[in-house]
Amino acid sequence: MSVRNTNAPKRSRLSAALIAAIVVPFAGTAFAQEASESSQQAQSTSTLDKVTVTGSRIKKAEIEGPAPVTIITAADIEKQGFSTVYDALNTLTQFTGSVQNELNQNGFTPNASFLNLRGLGPGYQLVLINGRRAADYPLPYNGQSNAVNLANIPAGAIDRIEVLSGGASAIYGSDAVAGVVNVIMKTNFEGDQFNLRVGTTTMGGGDSGRLQWVGGKIWDRASVTYAFEILEREAIFGRQREFMDSYRDDPSIDPANATALPGVRYTMWVDANGNPTSNPSAPGRRLGWPMAGNLDATCNRFSEFEPVAVNGQAFCGYYGFPAGQAIRNSDRNYNAYLYGTYELTDTIQAWAQLGYSNAEATLASSSRTFTSASVTGANNFYDPNFGAVIGNVYRTIAPSEIGNGGGQPTLANEQSLDFAAGLRGTVFNDRFDWDATLSHSRYDSETKYNWLVQSKVRDFFFGPRLGTHAGTGYAIYAMNLNRLTNPLSSADYSSITSSYRDEASSQVSQGSFVLSGDLFEMPAGSLAMAAVLEAASQKYDVSPDARARLNYTGNDAPMGLTSTGGGGSRDRYSVGLEFSIPLLSSLKASLAGRYDKFNDASDIDGAFTWSSGLEWRPVDSLLLRGSYATSFKAPDMHYIYAGESGFYTYAFDEYACRAAGLDPTWTADCGGTLYHP
Repeated sequence: MSVRNTNAPKRSRLSAALIAAIVVPFAGTAFAQEASESSQQAQSTSTLDKVTVTGSRIKKAEIEGPAPVTIITAADIEKQGFSTVYDALNTLTQFTGSVQNELNQNGFTPNASFLNLRGLGPGYQLVLINGRRAADYPLPYNGQSNAVNLANIPAGAIDRIEVLSGGASAIYGSDAVAGVVNVIMKTNFEGDQFNLRVGTTTMGGGDSGRLQWVGGKIWDRASVTYAFEILEREAIFGRQREFMDSYRDDPSIDPANATALPGVRYTMWVDANGNPTSNPSAPGRRLGWPMAGNLDATCNRFSEFEPVAVNGQAFCGYYGFPAGQAIRNSDRNYNAYLYGTYELTDTIQAWAQLGYSNAEATLASSSRTFTSASVTGANNFYDPNFGAVIGNVYRTIAPSEIGNGGGQPTLANEQSLDFAAGLRGTVFNDRFDWDATLSHSRYDSETKYNWLVQSKVRDFFFGPRLGTHAGTGYAIYAMNLNRLTNPLSSADYSSITSSYRDEASSQVSQGSFVLSGDLFEMPAGSLAMAAVLEAASQKYDVSPDARARLNYTGNDAPMGLTSTGGGGSRDRYSVGLEFSIPLLSSLKASLAGRYDKFNDASDIDGAFTWSSGLEWRPVDSLLLRGSYATSFKAPDMHYIYAGESGFYTYAFDEYACRAAGLDPTWTADCGGTLYHP
């Protein structure tokens, strides 16, 4: 057995390979030392273990292959102060593509952390845990595609992260187009280590604390490694950062001319004399702004609104819309990891791994707004109280009315479970290694949120529909001006909202068998190979609240909220073969091919990919390499099995804007109309 260090983790094979790779080029210097030191170094080099590095299934002594691999170690993560796997990876220059994150609180996945390698998109890099596929995040990214969430991997249990920046479908199959991220967990750990870290921010908010416990025990024929981590973080809101708490902070505009979101606004048809009218043919008919005469008094009732008067238009404006949004969510994460091995015989080892994560997060999006069109179905309506046509009613629910700092709170609870077990060993006098693995990974998500209810908002501010006005054909509503122009109490706000719940889950079960080793000797060395057989079954289900579905016709549908749903399954069968061919003592070639067969509702059927590479080492300290590979991405599950789904888009209708008597150059009125089918 190796010498044990009860206070530190056992040196991994990769660490030994790294040390050897550094030592070998300077072996000449070492030979100038004492004979005993030279002898020991020669012995350690000759008995160097072979390791598997991301991008190949062939075990080898060299840590470099035909494609570059970036390695982030546990020491790197700790030294640079990263709290999560995502934080560490997001600093690499390879991950330059934009992704939705916590700043996109109105998006579909605000509690997940996705990568975007080379800008191709979150679903175009393969994320592995100890070389195995993990379950996708249950909710589709941007409501469209599937990707792996990196927020639920315990940083304390990580040994290293290997990032391959290049196509690797010939080795790993679908999704490995832009590259591969392989998160490798700790094994063979001896002793116990505790780590406690607390932190805060200088500008307010964001207090955090993390407790890690990593330990293990190694016996003659068995080992166990365990890790437990608690991470708790306080939210950071836009209002806590002076540079992003107002529309005036937009660096692309002049703060003096910043456009405010209407807080309270409505217009009225008036004739040439400024009198209310419902006559479409009245001489000089135009849009009047009734708030102009009482603007300051109305706006001062709301601490967040300011008087705005531009181009004859007068209303209460709201510049602080970003203030209530969370820049970072508040969350509490519990992560656990367990890994064990047992030597059944001298050549066969059994192993098992269990990972569990529970995340509880509170999200906060910006304040809610409504318009007359969003609650009555039309922008204009006839109001008998004024004897005129009212239009462009716009009301923002102020932060003081909502509470919770002004953001709309959403509670997310997520659990993930990853279990794997297998046997591995050697055959043919230790010439070949084999590994048989069965695994199951599952991810469940539950989201609870409060939302404005369309029918309740309509009844509270506009009352029931009173019929159709004969002169204009518009619906008749008697607007409650007092409620529109005064702050809501907490009871009022509760009366126009309702609670909703969405559920989603995803899972993948898979089995694999890998055989690798040296086939025979060639003049320049051993011809190495690896063969892989895989079978996998994948499922997912996204079930939004029934009241948020597109086909829901009840009176308690959420206002301005759409959803995406879906569910389905597919099976995959794969076979692959890889060779490492020594052409010369300094020149090595690699070839790999793989075929993936899919059984699902798509017509992809199957895909064959291949790769080739060359490695030339003219001297030990210099490596010249190149590779060519084909890659493919199977259709995301949600592309195939999505149910009725909504989306958001903006359309600019200049004609309609001018016809309504509005200024089409002023974006507060004509910057776009939001549609969500």
